This record gives sequence, C-alpha cells and structure tokens, in this order.
Amino acid sequence: MTKQEIAKLIAVTKALYPNHFKGYSAEDTEYLIAGWGSVLSDYTYEQAGAGLKKFFASDTKGFPPSPGQIIFNMPPQKTEYELLAEKIIAEKHKLAAQITMKEGKN
Repeated sequence: MTKQEIAKLIAVTKALYPNHFKGYSAEDTEYLIAGWGSVLSDYTYEQAGAGLKKFFASDTKGFPPSPGQIIFNMPPQKTEYELLAEKIIAEKHKLAAQITMKEGKN
C-alpha cells in the first residue's frame, strides 16, 4: 500500500473521529501515516479499506481504530490454492461454454 493510500485511510478516520484528532499537527499526522504504513504495508488498500469500513460499522466505543483493529476486521485472504482453484474453475466454465456453442452450431 502506498503512503498516499494510507493517508486516505487516515483522512477518513480523522473525518469520522474529529474530536480525537483535534490537536494533531501536520507532523503528528506524518508520524501516524508512517506508523500505520509500517503495520499495513503487507496489505492492499482494498483490504485495509474493507477492514476500516467494517470497524466503522461496528464501533460502539467512539474511538478511532488502531492498525491491528483494521487488520482484525479485514475479510479473510484467499490462499494461493483457493486462487488457483478459482482460476481452474473459471477456465473449465469457459471451455464448457465453447463446447456448447460448437455443439449448437453442428
């Protein structure tokens, strides 16, 4: 995830929890971006965004999330085997459709 994407996540968080971030300086925000970036660097913007959205939807305490809470709320990642299986199934469906079309022409 890029620094700009981390900054977007933090901007949304700051907008939803304005009182918490009221006294933050630009330097404080830069440190926050760096901290979140070091923890979230192995994840995509989409994964982190989904985790953040789920956190926001279920937050009942009124405090902004930590990076760990964002990770906890991310949808499960698919394994390499699951991704490969999806690819094989999609290819199987594509071939079946081609065979059906050929049979329909004969």
